[in-house]
Amino acid sequence: MAYVSNLKKLNISAALRPIFKSYGVKATIARSSNKSTLVVNISAGDIDFGADYTQINVYHINKNHVGKARFFLNEVLDAIKSAGDWYDNSDAMTDYFNTAFYIDINVGRWDKPYKNTKVNLLDDVLEFKALRELGKLQLIHVR
Repeated sequence: MAYVSNLKKLNISAALRPIFKSYGVKATIARSSNKSTLVVNISAGDIDFGADYTQINVYHINKNHVGKARFFLNEVLDAIKSAGDWYDNSDAMTDYFNTAFYIDINVGRWDKPYKNTKVNLLDDVLEFKALRELGKLQLIHVR
């Protein structure tokens, strides 16, 4: 049966704090009301997720996200799985679900949107970053 104990949540929280700090992200970690799901709510940071509110599909992070957002979400998911002793022995074909717990990652909330604190959003695009490092890109700000 999927269950997140309070001790497991504390271990995961301790593993996620340094990741949030290194990426400059503000987030909270909680359990769902039935304690079967670990919920990470990202409220502010300098990562562009492409929306003010979105629920991250943890099975398709590499397909749906690029750049810094992809690296951050993969790092968060890996930390949750390793610190929480996560496993998934489910078999949907036979209607058998056996997992340690479910994982929800939300960017923003329906009543409080994600606050992007980054000034220059072009740094997330790897091509712009590479050109800037080579000295072949110069940005001019016009007001």
